Amino acid sequence: MAHLSPSDIIEKYPIGRGLDAFRDSFRSTCAELSLNVSPDAIRQFSNEGLKNLALDLFIALQNLSVARYLPSSSGRGILLGDLSKFVSLLSSDDVDVKSVIPLHEKVIVHAADEDIWSAVTSLVSLRTTPPTIFNKATFDTPLKSTSSSQQGSEQTHDEIDPRILQEINGCVYQNTRGFYEKYFEGRSWSAAVEKMVRAADPQIVDGRWTEYPNPPSQKAFLDWFWTFQAQFFREPRGTYNTSHSTPLAGSDWRRQPDLFLIPSRTTKRDGKYNWTDVQVIGELKQSENQREFRKELIWFCNYE
Repeated sequence: MAHLSPSDIIEKYPIGRGLDAFRDSFRSTCAELSLNVSPDAIRQFSNEGLKNLALDLFIALQNLSVARYLPSSSGRGILLGDLSKFVSLLSSDDVDVKSVIPLHEKVIVHAADEDIWSAVTSLVSLRTTPPTIFNKATFDTPLKSTSSSQQGSEQTHDEIDPRILQEINGCVYQNTRGFYEKYFEGRSWSAAVEKMVRAADPQIVDGRWTEYPNPPSQKAFLDWFWTFQAQFFREPRGTYNTSHSTPLAGSDWRRQPDLFLIPSRTTKRDGKYNWTDVQVIGELKQSENQREFRKELIWFCNYE
């Protein structure tokens, strides 16, 4: 079903009465606890009660046909595999059962199928992350403070870099897939994105966008990107800018982000944007030595 979007798959295989047994279990538990049957009642369940209810729900979800056709949140395989892994995590108490409450509430009130599956995908995606970019490191000296607490002469690269590395261990991933499916398929903005893509009409040859700068040096990329933004990002909620030659205001650090996103119609103050306006930052970086990716990663996190 590669030709069908998640929304099409959900519409083709509706939940119907497939979760009625779960709702019956919820009502039965409410009766045992002398609680009124309402979505709010679930917040009065014990952790053991929440765990049993979550197991009932995810076992029921696995039995729905649509789970065999929706893609995995990891970008590999199908959602059914994610559900199975999540059941194992629930069984071994490796999941905070309270994190499942919002999903329970959607199912209890008979929310739309797409809302239910969106909540399911978001929940299991937290537990189906790709490999980290490096194995977790250990340090002989216990960490007694975070990198943000380093002051004065202590704040040197030799001392702070290992602490930064320790902080980001297990938080940085490589070969992350499924980005398009997660953020651009079956979303309220999907139609607008498709319209933008058709307008841009990208020419792809051997897996590469031919209009994209080659090599993508900083100047070449920015020149191309400003033109692309002006032509195709119509009525955006945010606008991309650069400050690679002038530090942003609002910080003692003279940092100059290559690319940053601010809300549309944000105005400059004294000729500069302020760090308080920035929503996302980006760094245009070409590795000088790919074998030193860890060094460059720490440099980016340090971002001095």
